[in-house]
Amino acid sequence: KSDEVMNAPNAAARKKAIAKIKTEDPVLYNEFRAAARESEAESHLVRNGGRFKLCAQGDLNTYSLFAELFTQVLGTSGFGGIIVPTGIATDDSNSDFFGHIIQEKRLVSLFDFENRERVLFPEVYYRMRFCLLTVCGIARSWEKPRFTFFGLKVEDLSKEGQVFSLSKEDINLINPNTKTCPILRSERDAAIVRAIYSLVPILQRESKGSTPAANPWGVKFLGMFHMTNDAGRFVSEDFFDGTWTTAGNVFVRANNEEEYLPLYEGRMIDNYDHRLASTRLKDIKLQRSGESVTLTSAQKTDPACIARPRYWISASVVHEASPKMSQQGWVLGCMSITSATNARTCVMCVVPRAGLGNSVIGLLSKADARHQCCLLANACSIPFDYVCKQKVSGNNFNMFIIRQLPILLPTKFDEVAPWDERLALLEWIVPRVMEMTYTSNDLRKFARDAGHDGEPFRWNDDRRFLLRCELDAAFLHLFAIDRQSASHVIDAFTIVQSREEETYGEYRTKRVILEIYDAMIEAERTRFPYQTRLDPPPADPRCCHPQAEELGYVSK
Repeated sequence: KSDEVMNAPNAAARKKAIAKIKTEDPVLYNEFRAAARESEAESHLVRNGGRFKLCAQGDLNTYSLFAELFTQVLGTSGFGGIIVPTGIATDDSNSDFFGHIIQEKRLVSLFDFENRERVLFPEVYYRMRFCLLTVCGIARSWEKPRFTFFGLKVEDLSKEGQVFSLSKEDINLINPNTKTCPILRSERDAAIVRAIYSLVPILQRESKGSTPAANPWGVKFLGMFHMTNDAGRFVSEDFFDGTWTTAGNVFVRANNEEEYLPLYEGRMIDNYDHRLASTRLKDIKLQRSGESVTLTSAQKTDPACIARPRYWISASVVHEASPKMSQQGWVLGCMSITSATNARTCVMCVVPRAGLGNSVIGLLSKADARHQCCLLANACSIPFDYVCKQKVSGNNFNMFIIRQLPILLPTKFDEVAPWDERLALLEWIVPRVMEMTYTSNDLRKFARDAGHDGEPFRWNDDRRFLLRCELDAAFLHLFAIDRQSASHVIDAFTIVQSREEETYGEYRTKRVILEIYDAMIEAERTRFPYQTRLDPPPADPRCCHPQAEELGYVSK
C-alpha cells in the first residue's frame, strides 16, 4: 500500500501520487491497475447485462441490486421481506425501483428504524438507517402499503399513530418527480404534508408522461467548485503579498487587474445571514481541514464586519463558472450539508459575489430581486422547514429533494395580504427580509436591486426574532395550516424548544408565532390590518447605519 495515496488531501494530489508510484513501485502500480480493471468490468456487466433494469444507475450499491433481484425471484403470488438500508425508498438513485414497486402495487410495508440505541444491531454504526421491506408477487395488488419511520425498536410498531398508510396517489403528490417515499414521522404528519402538497406546488416539476415540466421561478441550480477536485484553484491568505489591497473579504491587485473573491462554505451561512462564521485552516495529519469561528452579534452590528473564508478564488474563474451570478453580484445560497434533526434543515441566505464550495448550492432565478426575497422567506419559514424534515433522510440536501419542496408561485406574492388589505404580500414580506438580510456593506448590490437605497440595517437579535416570527406565522397562514396543526408543526423543532426552555423557561418561539398567527386570523376576520410588534416597523430608516445613531434610535 502507499501512505501517500491514502493520505492525499484531495483528488488532484491523489492523482499525482498514483502517477509517482508508476515509476517508483511498478509492482504496486500493476496491482492497482488490475484492481481498477476488475472493478470497471463488474460495473460494466451490471450496467449493461440487462439483469438490473432499475437499480443499475448512479453509484452502484450492492444492496440496491440485491433488492431488485429479490423482487425478480419472488413467487408470483407470494410475499417476502428483506432488511435493507432505508435509502432503497428515499434515495434518488433508487427512485426507479421504488417507483416501480409502488406503481405495480407490490409494496406491502416499509418499516424504517434507526440504530441509535444499537438495540437491534449492536456492532453497526448508530446512525445507520435500515428498513423491513415487504413486497408481494406480481399476481397480487396491494392498494395501501403501511409505513413507519424513525423507529428505535420493534415495539414502536405498536404505538398509536406510528404506523400509517400512503397510497400510490399520495406518494405521487408529495414526490411527483422521483416517486420516492417521504419520511413521515406519524399519521398526523402524513395528513399535514398531504394537505400542504394539495395546495402548494413544488419548486420544479419534471415532465412525466402527459404532465409537462414546470419551473415557475425559473430556477437554475449552481454548483460551482468541489472542495477536493478543484483544490488546485484555491489560494489561502498567505498567497497575498503587499501588492494586494482588500475591500471587505475581496483581494484586489494594486493595479486593479486581478481580483480574488472569497470561497463560501456551508459552515459560513445561516438563515438570512451570510456572516454566521469565519473559517480557518486547521492541520489534521497530512490534510488541511477547516474549522469555524462563529461571529458574535456584537461583531455583526458593524456593517464592515465580514465572514472570512479559508480560501479565495480568482474572480475570472468565478465568472467563467457562472457569468450571471458574477454580473448580478449576489445569489441565493443554500447549505447542502444538513440533517432532519438539525435546528433548521433548510439554511438559505443571500450570498454576495463569491465562489461557492460544494457545501453551498446556488439558486439563480429569473424572478426579480423583490420576488426572490419572497422565495427566500418561503424557504426560511417554519412550515417549509417542517416539510424538509420529512424529506431528508441523510446528511445531504440533494437537489432532487429541493426540486420537490413546496414553494408558492411568484404570482401569489402579488396578491393582497389577507391580514392587511392595504398591501400586497410582496410589500409586506420584502421589508422584513431586507432588514434581516442587508446588514453589511457587501450586500449593497442586492439591496439596490430589491429597491432599498439606504445603508445596511443594524443587527439586532430582538428585532430579528420578531421579524422571523412574523414571517413564520404568515407562511403558516399562506400554507393554509389550521391552528391545531400549526402547533404540531412548531413542535417538530425539538432542538429550538429544548434550547429556549433552558434559556427562557418556555418555548418562546412557539408562543410568539401562535400569538401572531391568531392576530393575523383576527385581522382577516375583522378586516382591520394586522399591527406589527416591531417599533419602529420593519426596514424603518431609523434601523439603518449610520442614520440610527443620528436619529437617536437605540436598539431595545
